[in-house]
Amino acid sequence: MLGSDKLKKSICMLHNNYLLGSCKEVGIFIKKHPEKEIKDVFNFVMSIYNKRIKAHHSLFLIIHVFETAVRSKIALILSQNYSNEEQDDWFLKDNDQKLINKARRIADINKINLNLDMSSFEVLDLFTLGDLENLIDSKWSDFKDLFYDKKSRKRYLSQQSDQNQIEINRLKYRNFTIATRV
Repeated sequence: MLGSDKLKKSICMLHNNYLLGSCKEVGIFIKKHPEKEIKDVFNFVMSIYNKRIKAHHSLFLIIHVFETAVRSKIALILSQNYSNEEQDDWFLKDNDQKLINKARRIADINKINLNLDMSSFEVLDLFTLGDLENLIDSKWSDFKDLFYDKKSRKRYLSQQSDQNQIEINRLKYRNFTIATRV
């Protein structure tokens, strides 16, 4: 079939799960519509693959917007509850040592010194989604109004964190593959 060699050569450059799904979809189409002639399998598979990638990118944007909104709301709550009225300094003052230690540890990992020129959002931008989840757990009384209940919050944030990790791993693999082919 025309395009099958081209498809085999490009497998290492494509997201395997989406490619597999696209191939299965083409297989189902061929079985359901044997009367339709497919002149180029590669182009047909790639058209379905590209639709799946576009949908994935749209979802990634939604996840990013959600994560940014959660960070902003957490920053606002922490600043209101733990900072001085004149200064956004919850991550520096001795109001909650456990919270300060967490912020310092994460800043140290990122090789950043916490200082008064930083905002809560800049500090929380250093946190992973998993770190934010742990922060919400440890300060549940401050954040409980943001979520329906603790169980649904944990389930939703874990799903978002899993999606982010899948995307990060996909990008790392993709960059490695491209780098080794150049």
